[in-house]
Amino acid sequence: MNKKLPESFCILPWVHTQIGIDGSILTCGEVTNNAKMSCKNDESLSEVWNNEKYKTIRKQFLKGEVPSQCDMCFKKESMGHESDRMKGHSWYSEYFHHVDQTQDDGGLPLTHLKSMDLRLSNICNFKCRTCGPEASSALAKDWAFLTKKKIENAQIRAFNHIQDFLNYMGDVLQQLEKIFFVGGEPFLMIEQFKLIESLNNAQKTESIELYYNTNLSVTKYGKTSIVELLKNYKSVVFNVSIDETHERGAYIREGFSWEVFKANIRHFSQGLNNLRINYNITVSNINAYYLPDIIDTCIREFNTPPEAFILNPVLGPRHYALWNLTESAKERTLEKLINYQGSCSDPILKYRLEGIINFVKEESSSKELKAFKQITRRLDQVKSLSFQELFPDLKELLD
Repeated sequence: MNKKLPESFCILPWVHTQIGIDGSILTCGEVTNNAKMSCKNDESLSEVWNNEKYKTIRKQFLKGEVPSQCDMCFKKESMGHESDRMKGHSWYSEYFHHVDQTQDDGGLPLTHLKSMDLRLSNICNFKCRTCGPEASSALAKDWAFLTKKKIENAQIRAFNHIQDFLNYMGDVLQQLEKIFFVGGEPFLMIEQFKLIESLNNAQKTESIELYYNTNLSVTKYGKTSIVELLKNYKSVVFNVSIDETHERGAYIREGFSWEVFKANIRHFSQGLNNLRINYNITVSNINAYYLPDIIDTCIREFNTPPEAFILNPVLGPRHYALWNLTESAKERTLEKLINYQGSCSDPILKYRLEGIINFVKEESSSKELKAFKQITRRLDQVKSLSFQELFPDLKELLD
C-alpha cells in the first residue's frame, strides 16, 4: 500500500457489505437502516458497490473525514470499547492494498468485495428481553402486548423467494472469503442453508470462513446434521449468545436452556475440527452486575480462553441500557466489575471489560429506569416470573 491513511480510516467500504433483514444494503453492522446505501430491489450488488453513496463514503475516509453514519464506531472507541472498524482492520489487514486501486471518484472493482454480512430474516425461536421484533419474529406478540400496537408481519425476509436471493448473490458468491450470518437465528433460515448447499455443490469451501451469531439451539437442517454441512470449510466461528446461565439465562433469553446449551457446545466442539467458539454476552442493566460470574462459569464449564468473550453493551432498547441503574446498584456493579478487571491477567478481556465499565459509568435516565420498571413488571406478570427473586442483588430496580 502506497497511501498513508488517516487515523480515522476504515477498511470496510473497500472489502465488505451487508444485506439487512429488510433487504437494505449497508456498509456494516454498526450503522442503522437510516444509513442504507441502497436496496436489493433498486440496484444489483455491482451497482450498489459503485453507487454515489459508496463512492462518497470512500472519498470521505481517504480525506480523514468521519461519515455521519459511522458515528457509532467512534463513540464506542471513545468509551474504550472495540468497534467494528477496529475489528475490520484486524480481519482484513491483507486487503489494505485495495486502497491503492481506488479510482478518483471513489469507485472500486467489484472483485475487491471479499466479505458479506447476511441478515436474511428475523426468524427466531427465542424471546430475548433486550431484543426487538425486527430481529426476532418470536417477539411480535410480546411487543404487541407492551405497545398495544398490532404487528402485521411477524416474519421479515430480505428476499421473498430463495432463488431471488441466490440470483442476487450471483458470481460474487464465488469470490467471498468471509461470510457472516446474523439473525434472527441463522440455523432456522432456509436461505442460509441453500447458500451453504450451493457452495458445497460448487466445492467452494476450503477458502471460506463462516461466522454465525447463533443461540445454539439447533443442530440439524431437516434430517441433515449441521456438522456435516460445515465440516469442509476453512474455518467456522460460532459467536454463541449467552447473557446468563441457568434460570437467569432463561429469564433474559426466553427459550434458552442451560442444559441444552451445554450439550450443543459439546456436540459441535466434538464434531467440527474447524470450529472456534466465541461467547457473545449482551451486557444490559439486567446482567452487568453478574458479568464476572457469567464469564467464570463459562471458563469453568467449557475451558473458555479469556479472549473468546465478546462483550456487547446494550444501547437499545434504551430501558435495558447497562447504565440505567439506581445509584447504589451502579456503585456495586462498578465495584464488582473494576475488581474483576483488576484481577484479570488477559489483556484482551481486560480491555473489553474496560469498555463495559465506561458504559456503566454513563448517567442513568430516570425516564428509562421508569420504563424498565413498568415493562419488567408487566412481562413478569404475564409470564409468571419474578425479577426480584432471580436477580436479588438488583431488586431495588423495581422497588
